[in-house]
Amino acid sequence: MLALEDGRDLRLLAGVGDFELASGQPMSVVQSPTRFGRIDLNLEALDRHDGWRLKFQRGPGPEPAKVHLPAILGSGRRFSKITGAEVRQQGDILLVTPSATSWEVVWRS
Repeated sequence: MLALEDGRDLRLLAGVGDFELASGQPMSVVQSPTRFGRIDLNLEALDRHDGWRLKFQRGPGPEPAKVHLPAILGSGRRFSKITGAEVRQQGDILLVTPSATSWEVVWRS
């Protein structure tokens, strides 16, 4: 739900939808082993619940070919900004610079 190794790509939050976000509770993975190194993910609601923030960190390991994120998280929460990496949008997918090992992304309502 939070991280999927798809061949040489790393897909993040692909299984997160409105049902999972409805409670407003944070979701996290700490030091989860992947073929790209251990990863930490922390998805939390913003103040006033007007969006979500994902903090990502990847330890030493092979660089993924691509890192994917949804451009729209759940219903209506659109990509707002990213810090610590660059991103380009390709349809409804965000492609994060695969060499970036620590970054934050925000989606707002």
